[in-house]
Amino acid sequence: SRVLFGEHSVDSKKNYKITVFADISGVRNLSVFLHSTARKEKIVLDLKEFNPGTGEIIVDFSAMRGNLEDFTTRTYSICLAFSYKGQMYAVKVKSPYYTDKTPHKKEFLHNVASFNIKESVVVAEPFYSSKGLFNLKIRERVTSRKEKVTVGYKNIYFKDKYLYIVSDVTNNQENFTGYALSYRYSLSEDRRIYFAKADLVASGNDTHLKARFDLSRIELQKVYWDIYAVYVEEDVPYFANIYVTHRQLEDYILGPRNILGKNYYIIPPNIKNESPEVFFPYFTEENTVAFMMRKFSGYDTSKFKIRELMAMALYKAGKLILKRKKIVLIYEKRCRSAHDNGYHLFKYCMGHKVEKRLNAKIYYVIDKKSPEYNNVKEYKDHILGFMSMKHLVYLIASRLLISSEGRNDCYILRSNNSVIARFLREKKFVFLQRGVIGLKKVDKQYSKKRGDHPDLFIASSRSEKKIIMNNLGFKDNEVGVTGLARWDDLRDKSHKYNEILIAPTFRDWLTDKDNESFKKSEFYKKYSQLLNDEKLHAILEENDLTLNFSLHPVFREYAKLFNTDCKRINIVKGGDGFNEYIMRAKLLITDYSSLCYDMLYMHKPVLFYQFDCEKYIEETGSYIDLERNLAGDRSLTVNDLLTDMKKSIKSDFRLPYEYKLKREMSFTYFDRNNSSRIVQEIRKLKF
Repeated sequence: SRVLFGEHSVDSKKNYKITVFADISGVRNLSVFLHSTARKEKIVLDLKEFNPGTGEIIVDFSAMRGNLEDFTTRTYSICLAFSYKGQMYAVKVKSPYYTDKTPHKKEFLHNVASFNIKESVVVAEPFYSSKGLFNLKIRERVTSRKEKVTVGYKNIYFKDKYLYIVSDVTNNQENFTGYALSYRYSLSEDRRIYFAKADLVASGNDTHLKARFDLSRIELQKVYWDIYAVYVEEDVPYFANIYVTHRQLEDYILGPRNILGKNYYIIPPNIKNESPEVFFPYFTEENTVAFMMRKFSGYDTSKFKIRELMAMALYKAGKLILKRKKIVLIYEKRCRSAHDNGYHLFKYCMGHKVEKRLNAKIYYVIDKKSPEYNNVKEYKDHILGFMSMKHLVYLIASRLLISSEGRNDCYILRSNNSVIARFLREKKFVFLQRGVIGLKKVDKQYSKKRGDHPDLFIASSRSEKKIIMNNLGFKDNEVGVTGLARWDDLRDKSHKYNEILIAPTFRDWLTDKDNESFKKSEFYKKYSQLLNDEKLHAILEENDLTLNFSLHPVFREYAKLFNTDCKRINIVKGGDGFNEYIMRAKLLITDYSSLCYDMLYMHKPVLFYQFDCEKYIEETGSYIDLERNLAGDRSLTVNDLLTDMKKSIKSDFRLPYEYKLKREMSFTYFDRNNSSRIVQEIRKLKF
């Protein structure tokens, strides 16, 4: 956490220099290294020159080559290590000109090294982060200038099997040759880039770059694709982002092609995809053009787009009355569930006259076809049927959204240029969370840098609040320490049942995979092996135990792929009643799921089965040390897990003493007044 001030630069010969703005004449044993917390990686660089008098350090990056096995994009902190007066220090370096009051965009220097990896050229680029810290980005050379060259969006449209793209290059000096459609990959073996030659077309005083892609000849797959204009400099191709203005975005969304449902390409069912898929353009938070592929739904049709326009008209007609209502919407995942923190807070609001305290009208949004609708149907005057006309109108009129999920779960996830979805960012948003942040890094999902960040972030404890503030960038008054709403209703029922629960979390690198690809994954193979292990079956039989196996909601569609002949194992196919499984379980077996805190809250034991820990740390990361700071025994193999399981059974499922201490440190409140505290925090918001 120590920081020195300084600056860094790259000269014409690619010499990288750090100049420290401090007296370091007493420093000994200086070294420069790259550090990645997410990857748990440290790379020591070669020191070419060090002048203690001037604070100048020149570094050679060639030592990196041995650490680069693939060309996936990654970022490192540039750090110094040295001894001073007998003490060893490791520090980061940052510019003194970047402050919280004067935020900057990332500022890239020239690349300092290039490497050939798997037939791709990769470059190492030092840059100043938005906070002024010295960082290094590793990425393919073709994408290394994509932010530096600006190309203006002009038009995108589909005709038969072709995607047409037109951009404005009137003011560009670069030698543009075409476009690149690039799959947004996380593993280098998944890299796919398709090129299309373009024509330069005169349009009045402007010059447009126009090309088309034959989508029938492209191996399209979910989820995200980037589109770049391609230019050549000294026989080297580079990509440039295509930027869209706010006015162009409005014109596209309200334009006839979008409203009439002609702005996408349909991929018919095939071996990999059981249902039709849709490929359509979307516009990123950085206002660049990209594409998305997902399952086709009724929300992509012109019929639904016209329905959205009708809802807009109804809202405008009743705007004054709707504003006075001060509408608050509460919901959970995809508006199909009513069992998590959103539901428990809503139930509290209905029973404690919270509408009067907030001077607002509170509604719960849920699909009435969901089996969990039964949990809330008694509050019928306060229920909005998902995608009903009343839901659409009230969503536009709402002042505050409250959820255990993201803003978009109140509407269409990955919407196809929806007329209404664009209003969601304007709403105040309270994030209740699904669980406790700790075992999984969520910087990308929940960082305050995101345009759709919450206005109030609910934390379970003071220790979690520190993680949220230190890693996600939220301020003290933006995080409320209340405890989770669902914990108010947690009751240990394990004395009535003889059950164990296995509930692994999902893997980011496996989401949206087709069934065959999922079955090839280590995740599927390891849990299939566990469910069919004869030693496990014997343990269950000998101790008269039932084992419930429940996948995370993100993976729930894959539950049908798991099977076992053991009659004591129940593979949970649906999502309803999950809280019951938690309360009935004597023991939880999980991997990186924050459900472990629900069990600890009830003073029950947890085992962690982390066979893919190295990959998880590399791909996802954790805020806690998974080897030392878990609140339960950890195993990497089935045999070790079964040994830990037998030990827990022998102790009559008592929580071991060392984990009792960790339990006390993990929570701030045990009083079941969490929902009350959440309401108090909401009252502080101006909405």
